Amino acid sequence: MKSPAFRSGLIASLAFLASIAGLTGAQEKGGFRPALVGNGPKSLVNLIDTGKLMREGQQDAVVMFDAAIVDDEDGEAASFWCRGSAGSERLQKEVKEELRRAVFVPAVAHGRTVGVYFRGTVVFAVRDGRPRLQVCANQDRAELARGSDYIEPQMILGTDDWEEAKEYLGVLTHHWRQG
Repeated sequence: MKSPAFRSGLIASLAFLASIAGLTGAQEKGGFRPALVGNGPKSLVNLIDTGKLMREGQQDAVVMFDAAIVDDEDGEAASFWCRGSAGSERLQKEVKEELRRAVFVPAVAHGRTVGVYFRGTVVFAVRDGRPRLQVCANQDRAELARGSDYIEPQMILGTDDWEEAKEYLGVLTHHWRQG
C-alpha cells in the first residue's frame, strides 16, 4: 500500500495533466477542465469590495486560500482556509466572507462536473490611489510574480486511491497519444 503522500502526489500529477487537457477543449472528448475563478457577478474577484478595503486602510497584501470546490453545477466552496502576508488581516477577513458566497466555474471530467481541491491567491495593491485586485488560480511564487494565468494542478476530490485514478490516467494517456 502506498503512502498518502505518494497518492496525493500521483493524483496532483494526474490533475495537472487533466488541467492541461481541459484547457485544450478536451472535455468535449471525455477529458478534463479544471475549476476556474470565473468572472460573473458571484465570482470571488467581483465580490471583494476593494473600496471598503481602501477605506479601512488595507495596504498591499496577499492572501492564499485552499478550497474544496464541490461537484455540483453551482461551483461553491464547500470548505476553505486562508493565510496571508503580514498586515493582510482586513483582506483575509474579506476573502473569508466572500468565499462563503463565491461561485467558481466547476471542474469537468468525462462530461460531468467533479469536485476539486482549488489553490488560489488574492493579491491586493493600491497604485496611484486606486485599488488593484487580482485572483489567481495558483500559489506558485514565480507565476504570481509574472502575473500569469497559470492554473495550478487540482486534485479531484475522492480520487485518493490508485485504482480510482487509473480511469483518469487511461483517458489522459489516450488524449496525449492523439494530441
